[in-house]
Order: sequence, then C-alpha cells, then structure tokens
Amino acid sequence: MSEPLLEVRHLAVRFALGRGRYTDAVDDVSLQLHAGETVGLVGESGSGKSTLARAIARLVPARRGEVLLRGEDWLRLTGARLRRRRRDLQLVFQDPLASLNPRMTVGAALAEPLKLFHGEMSLAARDAAVRAMLEAVGLAATDAGRLPREFSGGQCQRIGIARAMILNPAVLVCDEPVSALDVSIQGQILNLLLDLQDRHHTAMIFISHNLDVVRHMSHRIHVMYRGRIVEQAAARQLFERPRHPYTRALLAAIPRLAAP
Repeated sequence: MSEPLLEVRHLAVRFALGRGRYTDAVDDVSLQLHAGETVGLVGESGSGKSTLARAIARLVPARRGEVLLRGEDWLRLTGARLRRRRRDLQLVFQDPLASLNPRMTVGAALAEPLKLFHGEMSLAARDAAVRAMLEAVGLAATDAGRLPREFSGGQCQRIGIARAMILNPAVLVCDEPVSALDVSIQGQILNLLLDLQDRHHTAMIFISHNLDVVRHMSHRIHVMYRGRIVEQAAARQLFERPRHPYTRALLAAIPRLAAP
C-alpha cells in the first residue's frame, strides 16, 4: 500500500477539570488514512471521537503526539506555512445551522475560503466557483443570495459540505454529519459525501455512534473506548468477526426487528 496521506501517531489530549484534576480525553491514539479512503470512528458518547477529530484539525491542543499530513507534522506548523496547509484538511460539523454565520449569505460563506486561500481569484471566478459548488451538492446557483435560516437542516448540511469541499481538500473530517438530521434526509447526505469523494478522490475520517452508517461509509473502522482505540479492522471483518469485548457489546446493541 502507498504511503499514508494522513498519519496520527500517539496523539493525546488532556482537559483540566479544576483543582489539579485532569481527564485524558484522547490517550495514545494512532491511525493512518490513505488517499480516497474512508476511516470510520465509532464509540459511545464521551469515548473521545470528536475530541480526536478536533485535535487532528488543531481546534483543540494536543498534549503530545504527531499528525503527519503528506509527511509533515502540521501540529508543529505556524504562520504562513500552517495557513497554506489548512486548505488540505477541512471539517463538516454535526450541527449544520450552528456552523454557519446567520448574517452571512450562503454565497459569501462559500466565497470566504476562496478569499483566504486563493486571493488571486477574480470576483467573477469566485462567483462561478460558488455557483458550481452549490449545484454539485444539490442546491441551486441562485441560492447563493439566501441566508442560512431560509434553508432546512438537510440543506444547511449541504451548504456546510459545499463550504468544506470548495477548497478541494485532501482530507475531509466529518464529525457526526447526519446525526442531527431526520432519518429520511440522512441517506441523501451520506450518498452526497460518497459521490463527492468519488469525484475528488478525497480521504475521509467519518465519525458516528451509528454503526450501520459507519459500515455503509467506511473502508476501515476504528473503535474508540475511553479515549483509546481498542480495535481496528476492515469494515466487513469488524462486523463479521469482532475481537474486542467492547466492539462485541456495541454490535449487540444495534436494534434489530423481531421476527414476525
């Protein structure tokens, strides 16, 4: 197999609880992600999945460890070099409406990353890129002039995905991207992510507590428990031959229809 696009080595995140007490939210986590691949992260609430994602994206500080993006530890980058690298890793958040500026039109929200990372683009080129990206996620080009409150939750998540993908990142981190949506909409968003991944060869870290969703999306799955990865395997192997007791307990908890 080729060299990993993203490699996390022994990453740890500790939060202060006050009065000299701490909790290790992420403890000695390592994983690899290759171009075009999806690695799923599963575990119950509080297992450290979202904290790991935020540490990889430098939204929370890591206590120790490395995050190698194309062989370069971007946890150590600063200044202009860090800014250039940020275009390579983008996030899609759980709450689509909360992640959008309510006073900024959709077009302005999508154009903002282009202004930051492609300042040489003309206004006409930015507008064309925004319209094309809106259409790529199943919205209309004319939606660029509307505000987030005018859209449904599913549409807002499409906008969040468009904002992340407009820079054509190498890695997309999806943190519970469908858990806040109606079940009828979840499948549409998942299929959109798969379609965009196929077209752009984007690597994804896909985080969810829903095992069926992760199985649908992932090539490999990592199971987190109390801040650690306790098992990792190809998606089919994990479901057919789980090894760790915690993984078996998770699989046993999946609701199933009773026989008629």
